[in-house]
Amino acid sequence: MQHIVRNTTTLLTQTSKSKFIHTSSVLRDIFTIQDTNDFKKRVLQSDTPVLVDFYADWCAPCKNLTPRLEKIVSFHGTKLHLAKVNVDQHTDLAMEYDVTAVPAIVGMNKGVIVDRVIGLQDDDKLTTFAKRVME
Repeated sequence: MQHIVRNTTTLLTQTSKSKFIHTSSVLRDIFTIQDTNDFKKRVLQSDTPVLVDFYADWCAPCKNLTPRLEKIVSFHGTKLHLAKVNVDQHTDLAMEYDVTAVPAIVGMNKGVIVDRVIGLQDDDKLTTFAKRVME
């Protein structure tokens, strides 16, 4: 049994090292905001358009929407980023951007709000919204 555990540990260590070394553009283009300074650096100062996904862990529509936003951002490659902001952890940002309901998506280009949508949206509307933010 120890031999199996040792092999499994080695395998897990090797796998985790591989994951640590490998970073795809998708992982860099989709990120969770850590604090106000992180938001300023990664969203407001970004030369790349950003969809800001204001969400809450308890929000069922948010859980449905976020993976669809991730898919849209992945489709556009490095031309569009997705910043996820948990409103329960970052109430200051939610208040600053007038988020009164979740999910809320604020589209920003070079630090300027281009547009926003509130609530669960269909894929066509999300795609159109993303294109408008990228213009």
